[in-house]
Amino acid sequence: MSDINPRGADAAADLNAVSVSAATRNLQAIAAEINEMSRQSIEHTSETIEKLRNAHGLAEVLAIQSGYVREAVEHVLQHTRRFSELMTSFPLELSKSYAEVWSKSVKTAIKTTEEAGDKAVAEAERLSEPFRHS
Repeated sequence: MSDINPRGADAAADLNAVSVSAATRNLQAIAAEINEMSRQSIEHTSETIEKLRNAHGLAEVLAIQSGYVREAVEHVLQHTRRFSELMTSFPLELSKSYAEVWSKSVKTAIKTTEEAGDKAVAEAERLSEPFRHS
């Protein structure tokens, strides 16, 4: 006879929900970082183009361009550090989430096993009752 343990199904559903939730949070953070990086890049480029349009002479153009490159590199380094933080925290969050759900699943399995054992003992006692009176 096959019984489906609803608690086991709940644990599997919890595991799926936790993993999707953790992945979704991290993907949203990565997307937000990409969005911010793009916004800053567009603003920086627009400001530089405006400065270049108003430049008077080659020396000023070269100074604006070198400033643009220096700031662009700084932005790339800043966002690279942030991406590194996000990417290193991603597996840690997933494993933490899985560990929490695993612990909950183990506790549920122990409780279910104990309940099944108690039922088996009660049933064995009930079935052996007629033999005790003989």
